[in-house]
Amino acid sequence: MKRIIAIIATICLLISCKKSTTEPQVEVIQRGIELETLIPESLGSQGTKLLGRILALNSEKITEHGFMLTTSKGLGAADTTWLKITDQAVAGNNSLLIKDLTIPTSGQAFRLQYYVQTKDKKYWANTSEFVPTPIKVNALEDSKVTLGQQLIVTGDFAKIDDTFRIYMRSKNSIAADPVPFTLNTNKTSISFAVPQNLKHGNEIDFVLVDNRYMSSFLAKVSVLGTLLPPETYEYTYNDVIRFYGQGLSSNTDAPFQIIIGNKVLPYNVEYHLGDLLNGQRGKEFRIGYFNGADTIIFPKKIKLNIPSESAFQFYNTFAHPGSTLRVDAANLDQYLPLSWDKSTINLAGKTAQLQILWGQDDNLTIGNVAEGSYPIEIFTDLYNYTSTQKLRVEKLKPSGISAGPVEPMSLVKVFGNFMEGQRYTVVEKGGSGYDNIARNGSLDVYAMSNTKEFEIVKIGYSSDWNPPTWVDTSLKVAIKATTFTGISPLSGNYNTKIDLHGQGLRGATVHIGESVLFPTIDDYGNAYLYMPMYILPGKYKISIFQNGEWFTSEQFFELKY
Repeated sequence: MKRIIAIIATICLLISCKKSTTEPQVEVIQRGIELETLIPESLGSQGTKLLGRILALNSEKITEHGFMLTTSKGLGAADTTWLKITDQAVAGNNSLLIKDLTIPTSGQAFRLQYYVQTKDKKYWANTSEFVPTPIKVNALEDSKVTLGQQLIVTGDFAKIDDTFRIYMRSKNSIAADPVPFTLNTNKTSISFAVPQNLKHGNEIDFVLVDNRYMSSFLAKVSVLGTLLPPETYEYTYNDVIRFYGQGLSSNTDAPFQIIIGNKVLPYNVEYHLGDLLNGQRGKEFRIGYFNGADTIIFPKKIKLNIPSESAFQFYNTFAHPGSTLRVDAANLDQYLPLSWDKSTINLAGKTAQLQILWGQDDNLTIGNVAEGSYPIEIFTDLYNYTSTQKLRVEKLKPSGISAGPVEPMSLVKVFGNFMEGQRYTVVEKGGSGYDNIARNGSLDVYAMSNTKEFEIVKIGYSSDWNPPTWVDTSLKVAIKATTFTGISPLSGNYNTKIDLHGQGLRGATVHIGESVLFPTIDDYGNAYLYMPMYILPGKYKISIFQNGEWFTSEQFFELKY
């Protein structure tokens, strides 16, 4: 029996210890709406602005908000006025303008409290006490002002004394330092200057404050920056132009724009003048600014420094069609937009390519134009330029070659209207081509021929921008006949100089047994050689091959150790 009772007790204990599957309910605690009552502000003849601020909201829906104004009647009695705000409540400041608020006859302060009503609850802000100010103001509304500008506010300032201060108030803060002011002799106006530390676009309220009374609203202003005239009105195209003024910066609260010509750009301390003038045409441009309220154009225009028409100079007195020549472009890129997308350079109506090089002569490559004399013309969006000096264009005309006969491999002169410093390619009969640079109106060419005649079949030139130009020629010069009459000495070792007697041996090959050598030619045209170390001692006949002919000496040279 005891055992049965123990089993039943154990089962009951297990049942009582079974874990609940239902989670406990957690009560959601919602934060209340937080409010603040601010000191009212006198708007002069418009009335008094009551101010309340919603610091924090929750999910409750606001059905009503406003103020409870309490007026003391003395001896503990008071009148309470409920002032409902019809506008929807918003986070931040909420206000209500009322009229005919005068100092209570009891002399005691008003008591003001902001409230918010929701479906389930009424929230109250702190209680603020205030005394209406004895100052009557004709406030300035939405005035556009510049730094240093004097503001004059009229009204009844008879009760003002040295305890009153003027402060600046922005959207989020009140300035710590008061603004100096002047009261006229009959106390019907007050004047003060807009402080210099403000920026373009700032929106500022000026309020008259005294600890004994509520503040008086004097003026609401929007600050306008001022651009100073440029330091000079004469500029070169690639100059940097700087803009100075008052209250200006590149990140102002309101737009401030630079005007130059027909272009309007946001304010920046400096611009490249070329960027400002991009897409415009002319040599003079109006300059000014737009401050958000007014457009101000300075009385003088910006003038561009223009290069002299004689500034562009051709170093070459003439050029060939499609050739590249040296010029002095007089730093025209300082005066004109010469990039490919902003300019076109022409000579004789055909496009030319101008390269302005730092520390070197400038280059001009002209098109395949007809013969004649032409100025350089530069067309840009800004203005056009035409040089005074003209370039004479002549087709390449080779006219002659040095008289022969000449030594093989010697220099011969090719005559014609060659451009000084121009590189020409000379092609001889057989297809070999060689580059030569013209000097003093001629080309120096080696008569590299293995025949009895050296012939040039064509001469050409080219440039980076144009295909090669070729002129066919038939310029010939005879090559001197080759003779080989003997050698001296007739014996020696590897250090022995062997003279080869004869003429026309330049470029010939010397054959000693199976070995092929090239003779050395001295400044006087004499040919000689030394036996190479790989030739064994013995007696050898020396043969020469030149221009398709063999020449062999009758003598032997004996090589000794």
